[in-house]
Amino acid sequence: DGYWGLTSSTGCKPCDCDPGGSYDNFCDAVTGQCRCRPGIEGRKCDRVIPGYYYALSDNLKYEAEDAREIGRTTTNLLERPQGTKVVWTDVGSQNISEGNGVEFVVTNVPFTGNYKILMRFYPKVR
Repeated sequence: DGYWGLTSSTGCKPCDCDPGGSYDNFCDAVTGQCRCRPGIEGRKCDRVIPGYYYALSDNLKYEAEDAREIGRTTTNLLERPQGTKVVWTDVGSQNISEGNGVEFVVTNVPFTGNYKILMRFYPKVR
């Protein structure tokens, strides 16, 4: 467990699976292929598949669909048509009209410090 490629001359090699892209550090004993998370590829699970988004392990990501709704908002669950560009990071989007909003309850910040907050949105033009 945790090794692959046993040969008589060099012995085994460590799996060296990427801790963010793989489920664990176990790999196929012959090929060395690690068990990749969805949207990740490569022997060590260290490359994001084109068209997918994957946050690094030091990112905290929150989705509006999971936030507390304030006023009238609408959640849209989206399915990506094959061969199209992804413009969202989770299962859907949230429509929030003027005067309404969402509130994020953040309880898993690992330590105090300075954080950069990024919010992605697409304005609705009338």
